[in-house]
Amino acid sequence: MYRIELVRTDGVTPVVIYTKVRTINQLQGARNTAYYVGNIGIIMANNEKLFWQVVNTSDSDNCTLELDSTWRVIAR
Repeated sequence: MYRIELVRTDGVTPVVIYTKVRTINQLQGARNTAYYVGNIGIIMANNEKLFWQVVNTSDSDNCTLELDSTWRVIAR
């Protein structure tokens, strides 16, 4: 199982604001993949940053979080 987390930070304190857990799909070939779908609305303060992190919750295998998604950012 892997968990992705969207983290907000002001440069001092990171806070997880979104999390989702998935099982890895055992696809044919050498590449196993988990798919995540979600929507979240965030209002950010000045100088805040967002970043994704991935957590392996089941074993010590390596994993890579590939960013090939759609992001939508709107000024308020």
